[in-house]
Parts: sequence; C-alpha cells; structure tokens
Amino acid sequence: MAIDPLTAATNSILWPYLRGKGFVKVTARRFARKRGDVYQQLWIDAKGVAGMKSTRMVLLAMFPFESVDGYFDPHGWWFGDGRTRDMSTAGKADAAMPHVVDALERTELSKLDALDSTDVLLERLEGWPDWREHASKQMQRWRAGDPELLAAAAANARRLKLA
Repeated sequence: MAIDPLTAATNSILWPYLRGKGFVKVTARRFARKRGDVYQQLWIDAKGVAGMKSTRMVLLAMFPFESVDGYFDPHGWWFGDGRTRDMSTAGKADAAMPHVVDALERTELSKLDALDSTDVLLERLEGWPDWREHASKQMQRWRAGDPELLAAAAANARRLKLA
C-alpha cells in the first residue's frame, strides 16, 4: 500500500530531524519527548485528506498528569508557526517539509524548549485563573505523590512511547 505524500515527506525529511532532537514517533504524524518534568509533542495536523487542503505544525508542552490526546485542551501550552502548507502531492510535500524543519530550527523548537517544567507551564496560565487554579491543585497533588496522578502520568508516558 502506498503512503500519502504528507506521510512520505514526514518520514523522509521531518522524522530524521526530530529523532536527532530526542523525539520518538508516536504515530505517523505525532511525535513526543520528555523535557524536564513536561511532556512535549509535535503534531502534523492535516486538514482534509492527507493534507490536501492545508497542513500545519502544532507544538505542545503538557502537564504529564493531564490529557495528552488533544491539543485544544487547556492541559498545557500549544502553538505553531502559524503557517499552513499544501502537501497534497509528493512534489509539494517534498518542497514544503524543509520549511517546517527550518521553522523548527530557527524559532519554534526553542519556544518548545523553553517550556520544560510544570512551573513554567503554570506561569503561562496566569491569564486564565480557573485553569491555573486547577493546574496548581493537580500539580501539588502530583508532587505530593498522589497515586491517581502518578498513574495518569505513567499511563501518558506509555501512550506517548516515553516509557
């Protein structure tokens, strides 16, 4: 079975770069690593079939004890370079993926690297008092060794192939 152009470009161009930066492959378009006490992910989000409409890169830094299955949940911090790219053909995907790597190398990965602790993530939630309070309480429980949150963090590590 042939793979789509986006997955082929991800495998041949993006994955070698990410592997060199300490990421593991979770799925064909989802990668993860642990930095400090935070789980970090990079998703290649394809709108439409195999990126035919637009494809974007999403970077996440997440509390280890919260959901790691989506990036619209306020359980961490997510961002991307803001660009969408057409990766609908092999030629377009092969031409666009080096720009993704370049964005990571120049600016985006350093932003993710700066989010390397739960304390930093908590600071970032300053403008959202309800989420900050929730995260603060969960973090205190987790640091105190709460079995439920330790189990959630361990399960998340396994889901992200970090354990």
